[in-house]
Amino acid sequence: MPIHHQTEALELFCLAAARQAEATAAGTYRVGNKAYDQIIKAVKWLAANQAIPALCPLLHAENVGIRLWAASVLLPYGSPEAEEALAALASSASVHGLIAATTLNEWRAGRLQIIS
Repeated sequence: MPIHHQTEALELFCLAAARQAEATAAGTYRVGNKAYDQIIKAVKWLAANQAIPALCPLLHAENVGIRLWAASVLLPYGSPEAEEALAALASSASVHGLIAATTLNEWRAGRLQIIS
């Protein structure tokens, strides 16, 4: 289904990010992979429409997956809040904490690719 408006892209992003995080925790990689594809679809639409900053409010979302994905996408765009969000998530002793820590390490090492 094509995305026509920013609100649709953000809704897809949130739903898919939450689903992907749940799948990661549960070890259901097929569900996680499908959710990842939807996240990328939403991010590409946002990037093509110069709307990546619309992810900033999601850094404070209740859902860990939404915060993690929003921070990961915003990090290469120079968002200090994204780095702070990832650092806070990295302090968790969960799989999501490990992902956040790895994302920060890869960013600081210059190996994180921008999704566009």
